[in-house]
Amino acid sequence: MMEHGMLMLDGHGICRMDEHWYPVQSGDAMWVGPYCAHWFAALGKTPASYIYFKDVNRDPMTA
Repeated sequence: MMEHGMLMLDGHGICRMDEHWYPVQSGDAMWVGPYCAHWFAALGKTPASYIYFKDVNRDPMTA
């Protein structure tokens, strides 16, 4: 598993990383470390959207 990031564009929700819960909303940025169990759930009536990003071009042997 690789680390990755998320940038919230619209809406809000809750993000769980390992045993921690974080409220997130439009404009928030999140970084998820490698091997960190996580999930995101949108809340409210406004649809949530985000950009997901990670370095897919790195050498897997040095990860």
